[in-house]
Amino acid sequence: MTLTLGGQMKLMRIQSGISQATLSEKSGLSRTFISQIENDRANPSIGTLQSFARACNATLSVSLSFTSSANDLDTDHTKMRHPLR
Repeated sequence: MTLTLGGQMKLMRIQSGISQATLSEKSGLSRTFISQIENDRANPSIGTLQSFARACNATLSVSLSFTSSANDLDTDHTKMRHPLR
């Protein structure tokens, strides 16, 4: 099972043994915003993710993965073709 970003953040908070209220106090983020993040209703910035992680005594590790069809790439593979052309 793959967790969403919000699900991962909630799991990190729970594993840290802190409530949303405590996380709010430690991170400076509102409890409402924390709830929105955990329920995938808000898209946090990298700075917000760092504050969240620090408050949970965790480190932030970001891994991005991009995939594309070879047909979408120019022959030199340096830029994407416009999909509407």
